[in-house]
Amino acid sequence: MKIALITQIFPVREQPYRGHSVYQTALRLRKWASVRVIAPHARYGRWILPKSRSWAQTDLSYSPEGIPTEYCHYSAIPVITRAANGLLCARAIEALVAADPPDVILSYWIYPDGFAALRVGQRLGIPVVVKAIGSDINDVRGLLQTALTRRVLRHASVCLTVSEDLRRKVIAMGADAERVYTVPNGCDTSVFRVQDREQARQELGLIGNEPLIVYVGRLDPAKGLRELLQAAASIASARPRFRIALVGEGPARPELEGIAKRLKIHDSVSWVAPCASAGVARWMAASDLAVLPSYREGCPNVVLEALSCGRPVVGTTVGGIPDLVDSECGILVPPHDADALGRALSAALDRSWDSERISQRRRRSWEQVAAETFEICASVISTKPQVLAAPKSVSAF
Repeated sequence: MKIALITQIFPVREQPYRGHSVYQTALRLRKWASVRVIAPHARYGRWILPKSRSWAQTDLSYSPEGIPTEYCHYSAIPVITRAANGLLCARAIEALVAADPPDVILSYWIYPDGFAALRVGQRLGIPVVVKAIGSDINDVRGLLQTALTRRVLRHASVCLTVSEDLRRKVIAMGADAERVYTVPNGCDTSVFRVQDREQARQELGLIGNEPLIVYVGRLDPAKGLRELLQAAASIASARPRFRIALVGEGPARPELEGIAKRLKIHDSVSWVAPCASAGVARWMAASDLAVLPSYREGCPNVVLEALSCGRPVVGTTVGGIPDLVDSECGILVPPHDADALGRALSAALDRSWDSERISQRRRRSWEQVAAETFEICASVISTKPQVLAAPKSVSAF
């Protein structure tokens, strides 16, 4: 079977860790199918870059390790071309898809990527599977974009989601419930596993046994990082020796640094550059707990990675987080509530957790994700290919 995977959520030279979940799934899909990636990206003028984007044009010559990838551009203007971006994206990818027609198109991110994939698939007579992964459903902007998103959900051959929360939302937006499947994310269980805390701290150059709270992800206010710093300040008086490591990058860093200074906890905050999986796993191993106080989420990889490392998670009751975190492996609080977050962090630091038990409860590999994705893609093709080891049916998680 030949799969054309179409998405902007994929590593680029400017952000090599972008689209980690899609990249890991694509690599494993190659066990059962021929997979090539087409990654369309908006091209902006340098004077009109959106706040979330620091580069005007993606480097089209970039080649992620392990999978054939073709990057392409379409011109866009923030906000102004939003409603047309689906058509512009379709125009950019159609010739690439037609040059080597696949048996099925798999697209991550509903609009504009999924819209473009659906339009091209309909023109070429190729079934299309789309996957909603979070903000493409949680943060749809404007009536027209909402209508275009609904169109994709209604007309795609199958719609996948990363959480039951998103599944309910796409069905409410018009997707046929019988054609919507939840395929949660996974992690590299050979990397994210229980490891010795003291050894990890020595490798990171951390001195002493001060409590360590780790956040991994984009430095974005929507991740609840303002509240995290306020919560940290609230527990500082009772725990003068503690540290928070913020692993990632993003446009909010200057603002967050200012908040930390104003709250007089700047010396307790470590700002860590994005790192590969082995580096993230080392920070998880060194930590006492992981935190993700987001306002909205899909199925956050960082939660799965922390749990697989045997570390409890303090998170918010949004998206797919409640599917992953219960009282045996963490504490959940409402979003936007710094006081509740502070109490939860204190309670989690005071509690004795069973690392091995946490790790075994939520271990899910990328191989499982790829196998379930392959089976669904194969189901939309009239004649399934012969494979050496067909994946089993989609399992609940």
